[in-house]
Amino acid sequence: MLGRPAAAGPNDAPDAHRYAARVAEFLSDAWIEELDQAARDAPSLAAIGAERPLVVEQRVRRGTDEVVYSLCFTADGARVTAGPAESPHVVVRTDASTARALQQGTMNAQQAAVAGHLKIQGQAEHLRAAGDALRAAGDVFESVRASTTDPPGLDTGATGRR
Repeated sequence: MLGRPAAAGPNDAPDAHRYAARVAEFLSDAWIEELDQAARDAPSLAAIGAERPLVVEQRVRRGTDEVVYSLCFTADGARVTAGPAESPHVVVRTDASTARALQQGTMNAQQAAVAGHLKIQGQAEHLRAAGDALRAAGDVFESVRASTTDPPGLDTGATGRR
């Protein structure tokens, strides 16, 4: 995915084609790759799977299809991969607008669950056990969130759900 055309500088030829930094569209393969890079670059995430691995599968309804990606935490670090996990401990299901609100920080998981917009299946105790390590890891996906764009037609106004 190409970035947006950058404004021409004073020394650029009028027909110069320059592009700004690449930005990933929410839920795209490029976005998942950026999440993976951020996860691999964050040694703090290794603490989450230090004692026992944790695999979280995220399923996001987007119109008539579903985007699936997985987060795997081990003592070696973390990875984010497109597609379903082989043996997830936890499966998180939501719609695209709720997932985006969660990603942007305008809604938290508890609010989404209470409103009926987030379902968690599987071994939730694995997720609870990793809670302190998850909080201590900090916001390792901040740079991805800051550069993520919305796909056409995504309702990001999660009003009434906050």
